[in-house]
Amino acid sequence: MDKSFKNNRKGGKPIYLALILLIATIVFLFLPRAVKGTNLWVDVAFYTITDIGFLVALILGIKTKNKPIVLFSVLLNGALFIGVTIFIYLLLVVIGIAGPN
Repeated sequence: MDKSFKNNRKGGKPIYLALILLIATIVFLFLPRAVKGTNLWVDVAFYTITDIGFLVALILGIKTKNKPIVLFSVLLNGALFIGVTIFIYLLLVVIGIAGPN
């Protein structure tokens, strides 16, 4: 019974990684409001790094043998990856409209 618990815990790492990245993304979303004068390129860099993290979590989720974790990981990380990518695109559009600083 102890081995099965370790296997379930090991298989949940992609989900934990996705949730940690989601919390970091939400916290960083409200950070520029608290700190005035931040550059939008910092946001683009941070969200790009978290986007790469969602891809890593997606790959780790696909490599697990547990089918529910694979399904949940693909759905969660896929949705978050697409959402953050769209948000990065919109930030880049805002930077393009605003012009160089």
